[in-house]
Amino acid sequence: MGTPPLDDSEGSQAILQLASCPFSQLKIWLHQAIVSGMKYPTAMTLATLAVDGTLDQRIVLLKHLDTAGLVFFASDNSKKVRDFSSHPFVSVHFPWHTLDRQVRISGKVYKLDPALTTQYFITKPDFEKTTAPASEMEEETFNSSRHFLLKQFHMMQSKFYGGGDRRAGQWSGYRIVPDRFEYWQGGGAQLRERFVYQTVESGAWEILQLSD
Repeated sequence: MGTPPLDDSEGSQAILQLASCPFSQLKIWLHQAIVSGMKYPTAMTLATLAVDGTLDQRIVLLKHLDTAGLVFFASDNSKKVRDFSSHPFVSVHFPWHTLDRQVRISGKVYKLDPALTTQYFITKPDFEKTTAPASEMEEETFNSSRHFLLKQFHMMQSKFYGGGDRRAGQWSGYRIVPDRFEYWQGGGAQLRERFVYQTVESGAWEILQLSD
């Protein structure tokens, strides 16, 4: 299941179909990626710069998304966290190839406090919540939420507290505060569309269409 290619009329008007807020646009595309049935729609490639100037990349999972930024979890002893301490500017890439789409985001990363990390860890993200019909919603939501909470509880024991000895701080939440989004929609050699959201002096977002 995928998104049909843009035709000429859609391609010329694509910028009018974008949400004015880049976070809203990301939620729309993320939801479409999830319901498409693709594997790991929340996986994003995280690129960092080390203190010695070398570049590195790895896959992390998006855990929370709102207008404050993109949240993921990481071990406090990992290389990527050491990279953050010397160079907090990063970029992430969502490679939704089956939908012929990509999203690139750059920004600055911040460590979340433990309380907020726990809140995001035990709360099911909006983009993972069920979209079942109303008649099925209550039972499905209860079963899904209970399963999710039990799974998160056991994961938290091992990741955040090191099992039974509660060594707090082993894992933490990190938020990327973006300053640039680039959306890429395929559709054939003549129908590719690239749009960039970038901040202006007022703090608002402007949308620019790019040419290859």
